Amino acid sequence: MPLNKITVFYKNDTDQGIGLEMNQDAFKKGKFEGVVENLKDTYTRMWNDFANKNKSDELVKNILLQLEQMCKEKNETGELSFESCLDLIGDVWLLTQKNIIETNDFNGCFFHYTKIQNGITISVVRTE
Repeated sequence: MPLNKITVFYKNDTDQGIGLEMNQDAFKKGKFEGVVENLKDTYTRMWNDFANKNKSDELVKNILLQLEQMCKEKNETGELSFESCLDLIGDVWLLTQKNIIETNDFNGCFFHYTKIQNGITISVVRTE
């Protein structure tokens, strides 16, 4: 099934939290899944680089600071830049993959795969 959209939440149970939905329309046709895979690969390499230097705690601290800044930006302006949206996806995805934050109703990165077959929409949501 093709990836149709991603929803991301960070502290979304608070006024300072943030939520984002990005769908394939944000990219040129056929590029969405490639961008998402590249994002995952980049964050995985970044984690491995820091972990190999025994600095994964430093990376986590920097990501959490970046997330707080994005929440502040969203609260002050009501908007996020496209680059910040991609950072939000990568940051939350990595922190949930490494069990730094728990995936629940208010935190997590969810990948929505959708297929339309004979007028019926079939959807699968994964946290991968």
